[in-house]
This record gives sequence, structure tokens and C-alpha cells, in this order.
Amino acid sequence: MLRPTGSLFLHCDPTASHYLKVLLDSVFGGAGGGFRNEIVWCYSQGGKSRKWFGRKHDIILYYAKSDRCHFDPAAIRVEMRSGRHSFGGRLLAGEDGRSTAWCMARATRTASPLLQVLSGRGEVARGLVVDINSLQASAAERTGYPTQKPEALLRRIIEACSRPGDTVLDAYCGCGTTLVAAERAGRRWIGLIWRRKPSP
Repeated sequence: MLRPTGSLFLHCDPTASHYLKVLLDSVFGGAGGGFRNEIVWCYSQGGKSRKWFGRKHDIILYYAKSDRCHFDPAAIRVEMRSGRHSFGGRLLAGEDGRSTAWCMARATRTASPLLQVLSGRGEVARGLVVDINSLQASAAERTGYPTQKPEALLRRIIEACSRPGDTVLDAYCGCGTTLVAAERAGRRWIGLIWRRKPSP
């Protein structure tokens, strides 16, 4: 059912995600499609333990149907941070008044140590998401569903990998946040709700 320009995103907990990746590799192999990214969503909330590292990130697998898949990095630029948060760079005002990011780099032996890397449009989002936190208990969008994702995270994925008017399918519609994000991003959507039959 997925169009040649379509993509699939899957999140599952670490107890099964590795097995599902092997399955998806076999389903999406060939025709220029297949595995595109492992998105690592890091957040500050989460369990702490004396027996293992803090579980404060989720893995989202990104697959494409073919090499015709739609991906628009300009649609998901994130605001750049200045000062000590700019990872060694600094923000300066250009001749046009826009903020421009500069960082230390030496591409060639004769290159200036200051290299202009991005304009004031913001930074292209990375596969490591650290600027979107998990939902707090008091968040207005919280529904109480245990694996609910923030709308900002879902909207970033939707806007990068679909165009306005495209259809977003949530085949395991838990709390409906994906559908809300799709609606607000100007996409059509389909949500499937699975219910178990009551025991006799």
C-alpha cells in the first residue's frame, strides 16, 4: 500500500526493536529502498537505576519504499543556539542582518580557519534529537497513553518526509498524536484502532 515516494517509521522498545529491524530489512530491501536512518530521540525524563545506564532515549527506525522517497531537510530546520551551546561556533550578523553560523574548520591548507557553515535559516535537523523533551506530567497534550510521543517530534518527521496533501497512516493508533500532527501539518490521515475481542 505504500507509495514509491513513501516512508515508514517504527518505534518499539529495545526488547523487540532489533528483531523488527531484521524483518524490515527483508521487506524493504531492493529497488533503491530500505533502511535510511536510526533516529535517536534523547530526553531528560526517564528511569534511573543502579543496575544499568539511564534509559533516556528511544530509537525510531526510518525506512523508505524506494529511492524516490520524499525528504525535505529545509522543512525541519531547527533554531541555532549561540554562545557555549553552539558547539564551538559563534553566531555573527551578516551584511544582510541575518544571523550566520561560523565554526572553526580547516578544509584545505590555505583555507581560513573561520568557515561559514549555515545561514540564518537554522540548522538542518539531525538523526540525534536532543531539542525535544519527553512529555511532562502536566503537559496539556498528554492523554495518559504510556508511549505517547510529543507532537513536535512527530510533526518534524511528517514535515520532512511528506508534502502538504499527502496521506499519513498510523496503523497502530494509540493516543492519536500522529493524526493531530498530520492534521496541523496539512496532511490527510488514516488512523487504525485495534481492539481485542472480549474473552468469552
